[in-house]
Amino acid sequence: MQIMFSTKASVNDYHNEGKSFSFPNLTQKLCPNCKKRKLNKHGFYSRYFISKVFTGHILIRRHICPKCGKTVSSVSSLPFFCHPRRTYSTEFIVKSLTHYYNRLSTLSTCLKDFLHDYGVLCSRHLLYRYRKRFLENLNFLSMEMIKALGLKDFVYEKEIRKRAKQVLSLVHHTAWTSIDVSIKLFKNSRHSYLTHLHFIV
Repeated sequence: MQIMFSTKASVNDYHNEGKSFSFPNLTQKLCPNCKKRKLNKHGFYSRYFISKVFTGHILIRRHICPKCGKTVSSVSSLPFFCHPRRTYSTEFIVKSLTHYYNRLSTLSTCLKDFLHDYGVLCSRHLLYRYRKRFLENLNFLSMEMIKALGLKDFVYEKEIRKRAKQVLSLVHHTAWTSIDVSIKLFKNSRHSYLTHLHFIV
């Protein structure tokens, strides 16, 4: 199981501090699986991460339940700048989808423009996977983002492409970043942009 956490540290600071980083300490928490024993620290594992400012391996703190043996990864120590089960950053995912749904040109031109604007290559295959997962979650995201952002009297677009564009526009509805919205969305629904975290084991 993975639990997301918020940090003001940049990914470079997170990486440079390594095992010295102030990871969330879950040893006083009951196991979220069996709820019978408190968790123990269980070392680290390495996770590859790609963003605009950093590409490389980062360490993820793990905890384990001495009763049921289930491990709990710190997406409690995988911060919000990471996206669960995805190599690319949360920001990359949101910006690539936003670029796609706002495009006025061919897909090839869209991807070239994204590389020029963001500085990281996004392949057709990668974008297809993000779009597929995003659309699978679209109805749920529509409702939960409205709740998380505290918007009232919101009218959903009925056509799928328009609603996808509408949901992505909510990320930039205020001065919040895609990570700010990710934090609000997770705290409200235990959901990220592409993944419902209750199903990560």
